[in-house]
Amino acid sequence: MRIYCVCGAGIGTSVIMARLAEKALSELDIEGSVEAVSVGELGFRAPAQLILATDDVLSTLPAGPSQVVAIKTVTDLTEIREALANALG
Repeated sequence: MRIYCVCGAGIGTSVIMARLAEKALSELDIEGSVEAVSVGELGFRAPAQLILATDDVLSTLPAGPSQVVAIKTVTDLTEIREALANALG
């Protein structure tokens, strides 16, 4: 399973989300790869099963087959773990 964590530039917020998503996947015992990407990179990458994105970029995400989940607090491991459990479970 492929998961993208998305923010505007792909080097700050998305990296934080990606690290926490990796930890959450491990805690949930779910196999998958997590990558931090920018909105602009999404069109050049293979589709992901799931995209975690901040509210401020949701309207800029390209249409595609991926399920999109909004994350309000990117530093909240509990929120990210619950979002992953709900989306994948």
